[in-house]
Amino acid sequence: MIFACILLQNMVNTFRLKFPSEFSRSRNSAFTQNTDQDHKVRLAIGNGVRADKVITTNSGILEDEPVRDENRYCIRVPKGKPGLLICKITQYAPFNGYTGAKHQTEKKQLRDVFQKGDSYFNSKIITIDCLFSRWKGENVSTTEVADVLGLLDCVQEVIVYGISVPGYEGKTGTVCIRLKENWEFNGESTYRHVKAHLPSYARPHFIRIKVNECFQYRKLQLVEESFNPAVIKDRLYFLDDRENLYVQMTQDIYNSVKKHDVKL
Repeated sequence: MIFACILLQNMVNTFRLKFPSEFSRSRNSAFTQNTDQDHKVRLAIGNGVRADKVITTNSGILEDEPVRDENRYCIRVPKGKPGLLICKITQYAPFNGYTGAKHQTEKKQLRDVFQKGDSYFNSKIITIDCLFSRWKGENVSTTEVADVLGLLDCVQEVIVYGISVPGYEGKTGTVCIRLKENWEFNGESTYRHVKAHLPSYARPHFIRIKVNECFQYRKLQLVEESFNPAVIKDRLYFLDDRENLYVQMTQDIYNSVKKHDVKL
C-alpha cells in the first residue's frame, strides 16, 4: 500500500503505480495534474494489501452495507466473489472520524461485525463487481464491457453498471465515461466499436458522459439516477439500432422507452 502527499516529480516518476490500493486522491481531495500520465512505470510486482487487514464481506448487489446472518454477524465472502471492502479498527489502525460530523463518522463504522465488540471501517467499495445481474437471459461481465469501451481513443475512465427499466427482466448495461482532455464523444464510431466487439445483449444501452472534473461517482448514485435526462446533468446517449449510432438522450426518447414504444 502506498501513502503519499507531496513528492518531487522525479520521485513520482520512480514510484507511482496505477491503483496500488491507493487511498490518497479520493480521500485527501488531491487535484488532478497534467503530468499524472507522464511516467515510465509499466509493471508492478507485489502481494498486495495484507489479508488480515482488509476483508470483504457479503453485500447486496450494488449496495454498500453488509448482509448479516441470523446471529446478526457479517458473512465473509469466498475468494473471487464480489464483496464489501472493510478494514478492522484497532489501536494500531484507529479511525478518528470526521471533524464536526458525528453522523458521518458513525456511517463509516461497522460494529459487531464478526464478533461482539469488534469494529470495522466501511469503505463502501464493492470489490470484483463483475455482473450487470442478468439481461436477456445472459450474464454480462462489467470488466469485459469496460475493457472494450476503454479501447476507444477518447476514453480516459469508464464505470460500468446496470439499471432497471420497467417492464424488462434484469438490468440493462449502462456506462459512465470520462473523456480525455480535448477529445469529443462520437456516437457513430462508438456504436460501430461496441457492435464489433460485444454481443448484442452486452452492448450498453445508455452512455453517460461526465461534464465536470470530478469523477468520484458512487455506483449506487449512478444506478439511482437511472437514465432520466431530467435528473442527470451529464450528457446522456442512447443506443439507437435503427440509426446505427448512439443518439443524445431526450425526454421524448425517455418517455418512449418507458412506454415500450422504443424497445431495448
